[in-house]
Amino acid sequence: MKKPFKDDTTFRNGLLQLLKNPVAQKVEQTHLNPARNHAVFHFLPDKFKSAIDKNPDDRYVFVAAIGKKKGSLHYSYADVITAEMLVGAPSDDAKFWATFEHAAKETSDLVIKFANDAEELMGNYLKDWGFKRE
Repeated sequence: MKKPFKDDTTFRNGLLQLLKNPVAQKVEQTHLNPARNHAVFHFLPDKFKSAIDKNPDDRYVFVAAIGKKKGSLHYSYADVITAEMLVGAPSDDAKFWATFEHAAKETSDLVIKFANDAEELMGNYLKDWGFKRE
């Protein structure tokens, strides 16, 4: 986004500042990148294996279903492993929930800031292009 919006004041004062925000960078590096790059958008079996090996608890439910319809399956174990990748610790670790809640709060605050800044930037362009609010 830096290249196409480099001369836009709204971008420079909003979204660009968010990209430079140390909290945003920490959340991205510590939590979002591992979950995104290893589980959510890019399934990497070796990363799942490493996460599974950290907590070899056989009490987890791998898949749950209600009825016989296609689409009624829920692979809850994959969600647990992805959350552990997001946090960086097994879910039975004493620090898991505190870390998860802290990451969720930081992420929530950043998402709200991002949405507000993006809406302002888009609104400016839509107005310039002749769109009107009714």
